[in-house]
Amino acid sequence: MEQLLAGLIDARKRGTLNRRQFCETVAIAATVYAAGKHAANAAPAQGTAPARGFRPIAINHISYACPDYRKARDFYASVLGMAILASADKGRETRLMFGPEPGKGGSFLLPRNGTMATKAAATVDHVGYAVSNWDETRIRAALTAKGLAPAEAHGGGLKIYDPFDYGVPITAAAPLSSGAKGQSSEPALKVAGVDHISYRCADVGRAADWYSKIFNLEQIGASPSEVTLPFGGKDAAMPRLLIRTRDAGEQAGQLRRKPKALVNHIAYTIADFSKERVRAELKRLGYPNPLQDGEHSFHIVDPNGFDVQISGIAMTALGG
Repeated sequence: MEQLLAGLIDARKRGTLNRRQFCETVAIAATVYAAGKHAANAAPAQGTAPARGFRPIAINHISYACPDYRKARDFYASVLGMAILASADKGRETRLMFGPEPGKGGSFLLPRNGTMATKAAATVDHVGYAVSNWDETRIRAALTAKGLAPAEAHGGGLKIYDPFDYGVPITAAAPLSSGAKGQSSEPALKVAGVDHISYRCADVGRAADWYSKIFNLEQIGASPSEVTLPFGGKDAAMPRLLIRTRDAGEQAGQLRRKPKALVNHIAYTIADFSKERVRAELKRLGYPNPLQDGEHSFHIVDPNGFDVQISGIAMTALGG
């Protein structure tokens, strides 16, 4: 855990992470370390390696543009228990870590000052997070104490809004460890990972076929208005990509707030990243000139013009 501890110690010295937050972050990293390590290093079973495309194992990071990154930073750190990486604060953006430790399947949120302007014909209208220490009564009380108004989320869990009216559904991480519920009074909320990405576009089938091709994802419950693409198969406790024309709340007549923030790209961590292999595979998939971003990442665009980043597990909030 050397890299994680170095980043946390730096944040502690700078005063952006108190002693309790430091201890909690180390504890949650230890809890999910084994699962992250297994996902990162597992080789495809014999005869099951994809002939084309990639095998996603996690959400690497989420790029979140908003009017004031500091407000987003403080919200996601104080409400969802994400760890601020103080050394990444550049005056216009920062990084917040959650889930397994960096390099072992961990993710990070990248709040940055930006606008809602986009050329993409699709949008990520919300990101759902999985909470490791789920206790709904305690979480409701803690959110209410912070001045938030948690509501029932469609499909289970709760939904809140961040300072820029961006929807944040939260649910219990699966599987919930035996005896974990209700054992600790703090923290009220600790994000273990991304539960799902809600991707909205006009043509569900076209987008779903593209993501299935690039990432070898099975399509579950396909309809003209919605389809689910789970990482690792429908029974795996991994993130899901939900491609839809509108979400379940809107279908039920629930009004959605208009956000003043924008997720402008998603980075997916894939297994067995090799720069030359990824470049060659992207060329075969119709992307002869992907934009390289460091030694462990490439950018391409999907059929709706949405920025998709394909990353190795070595690309972390701490650098790489």
